Amino acid sequence: MDIKTGSIPFLFVLFMAVVMISCRSESDEFTQVEDNQSLRANSKAANLISRVLMNDKNDDDDDDIECINFQYPFSASAFDIERELITTITFENDNDLNQFIEGLKEEDIVAIRFPILLIIAEKTEIEVDDLDDLVETIEDYIDIDCDDDDD
Repeated sequence: MDIKTGSIPFLFVLFMAVVMISCRSESDEFTQVEDNQSLRANSKAANLISRVLMNDKNDDDDDDIECINFQYPFSASAFDIERELITTITFENDNDLNQFIEGLKEEDIVAIRFPILLIIAEKTEIEVDDLDDLVETIEDYIDIDCDDDDD
């Protein structure tokens, strides 16, 4: 096989192009999270979570969900599109989760690491396995009346 000297730079450039293109894998894998399983700003799931986290010190607040609490800690993975960076956030309490939900931007991609536990009326634990299950569980227990102060 006769390789001409002029083809060596072409082969080098081709080799480098293949190497450069094949190096991206982490962010590609993360962005393949099913859209209905990523927590988005102003989504139904984010709004329901905010309602669960509301502090009902004001008796006029009819939107809070009093009988559902999150069992902490649990975590989520967030993908920053601008920096192509994945970070893990651990929520230790209602305040951590509430600040995170309030700070969500439209372009954020967040995947909660399921399963997580919900505590219903301070006595029943329910394990939820994905975002759809979380929304469905909150909606199932949204109208339960109890005297909980969301501490």
